[in-house]
Amino acid sequence: MPTLLLEGRQLKLSAKDVEYLRGYDWPVNVRELIKVLKRPLYLDIPLGDAIDEERRLDPLLEQPDDAAALCPLWPLAAHQVRSIEEVKREYAARALELNGGNWAPTAGRSGLRSTP
Repeated sequence: MPTLLLEGRQLKLSAKDVEYLRGYDWPVNVRELIKVLKRPLYLDIPLGDAIDEERRLDPLLEQPDDAAALCPLWPLAAHQVRSIEEVKREYAARALELNGGNWAPTAGRSGLRSTP
């Protein structure tokens, strides 16, 4: 069972706690992780409850299910990360569509080559 030392206090992590930590996307930064890890120490609650509470309290961390549809190039989870080449192709296709299939303005605005 892993143990973390936070501000002189020990936080023992169960296997379930480690699963909670790995399953959460941590979209902000390390300070957010530390804040969530401290919460069980001070409130005497399970780590899973602290993560669930964080999701409920911070609407910026929770993206709506349709957020990926609003910006499909921006991954919301690790499994959505794609290769740069795939993203470039999709971006180029969308830019070309928005420019009515005309490569000249598409290339000028995006820096893409003017030949397909």
